[in-house]
Amino acid sequence: MKKRLNIQLLLLSLIILAAASCSSNVDPGWINQAGLYVDKRGTQPTDSYNWRDTFYLIVDLNDAPSDTVIQASWIAVDTNRLQSDTVVKIDTKEAKSRLVFEIENGGNFWPTGQYQVNIYLNKTLIMEIPFEVHDTDIY
Repeated sequence: MKKRLNIQLLLLSLIILAAASCSSNVDPGWINQAGLYVDKRGTQPTDSYNWRDTFYLIVDLNDAPSDTVIQASWIAVDTNRLQSDTVVKIDTKEAKSRLVFEIENGGNFWPTGQYQVNIYLNKTLIMEIPFEVHDTDIY
């Protein structure tokens, strides 16, 4: 009986160890700041864009390991022309102190409506930032 209990404890320990090794090694504290901007330098924060604009996401990292992979997934949540929850673009970059993600529509107009950009660290969703696109100048 004691031998059986020891084997069960050993198996349980191995399962817990295996599960822990499969979990992602991500610290949300690696993102010092993330936000949407009108410009690539990050001088004008925004939560809405004109339908002609390029969208800029700037992510400032804080001591993230150099092998950390940061991904920005741009999603059309509810627009006048795209199906809901359409992934418009996915950008992937390796860790640096400041990352600039941008998306443009190749000279076309963005459909007006609700969008969001999701930020992932090593494939783990860390942050969702909603924004709007209008058909009028807003700045």
